[in-house]
Amino acid sequence: MKDRELICDRCRKSVSVSEIRYVPLGGDKLMTICTECKAKGIAQKKSGKSGNNLQRTLQKAAEIESPNQKVRKADSQGPKTTYMCERCNYKFNFSQESGYNLKCAFCGRVDKLKKIKIISADSLIGMSEGFD
Repeated sequence: MKDRELICDRCRKSVSVSEIRYVPLGGDKLMTICTECKAKGIAQKKSGKSGNNLQRTLQKAAEIESPNQKVRKADSQGPKTTYMCERCNYKFNFSQESGYNLKCAFCGRVDKLKKIKIISADSLIGMSEGFD
C-alpha cells in the first residue's frame, strides 16, 4: 500500500506524510515543510548564510497572510497578565492594550489558554503563618 503524499510548501516537491513537518504561520495557519527543507533551513541558520532560509520564508508567508497587522508600539503597552497554554505548557505575558489578539506565543493556538496568577515565595510564607 502506497503512503499518502503531501506537497512541501517550500520546495513544492511531493513527499510522504512521514517526511512532512508543520510550522505555525500565525493564527490557525500551518505551513507544511519536508524534513529536507527544514534541515536546510537549520543548517543555513547555524552557518550564518544569508539567503532563502526557512525563517525568511516564514516571515514572508506571514506578511502575505496578514498584511494589515498592526505595528507594535513598545511604549504603549499597559499592565501585562500571565497566561499559560494548557496545550503546550508555555507560560507568557500578554498586555490587552497591545492591539494584538490573544494567542499562545509558542504554538499559536487560542483554545487552551488559562490566566494564571504568579505567587511569590514571600507571599506564600505570609499566607502560611496563620496556619500554626
